[in-house]
Amino acid sequence: MQLISRWRGAVALALAAAAVAISGAPVAAHVASTSGSPGNYAVTDSSSNPGAHCYYPSASHANNDLSKIKIPPPSMYAKTGTQWVGWQYSIQHGKTAGSDAAWITYYKSPVMKLQATTSHAAAFTTQTWIAGNHINRFWRVKLLMFWYTSSSKTSITGQVNWIMDYYTVTYRPGADYSNPDHCLPGQ
Repeated sequence: MQLISRWRGAVALALAAAAVAISGAPVAAHVASTSGSPGNYAVTDSSSNPGAHCYYPSASHANNDLSKIKIPPPSMYAKTGTQWVGWQYSIQHGKTAGSDAAWITYYKSPVMKLQATTSHAAAFTTQTWIAGNHINRFWRVKLLMFWYTSSSKTSITGQVNWIMDYYTVTYRPGADYSNPDHCLPGQ
């Protein structure tokens, strides 16, 4: 897991923008935006420990339809004292990998809310999105994390928008492999 605090998220975003400006090449997105005053959090999303896990029916399945995606929850801590926190995931599809303009939200989960403290993360569980029939595209996962006022489950004081950068892809019965940026059919 990568532990990112409020200021580290802003620094990471600034460094990613600088890297694109210098190299001209796209860089992994991580934190897409931060607003308000979020608490500390950690997201499983690295090359050695990919975030989302994409499952395809089989290596020989002719149309490469996606079966499901498992999304691990973020570890979210209160900014101060005890606080309600929540998270939501979006499943996005695109026609071309690597283009932010091409991604469209296909599904958005309900917001899951629990209480956290500054020393104990909310006990969220892994979520599974089951794909429908004939789902064959580039896929990625976006997380939205929310921090609420201490006495409310509805008044947001901070928000982080995170785009998963690393994926484990499984074609049964083949071995798992990692893929940067998205779940890619037919590899």
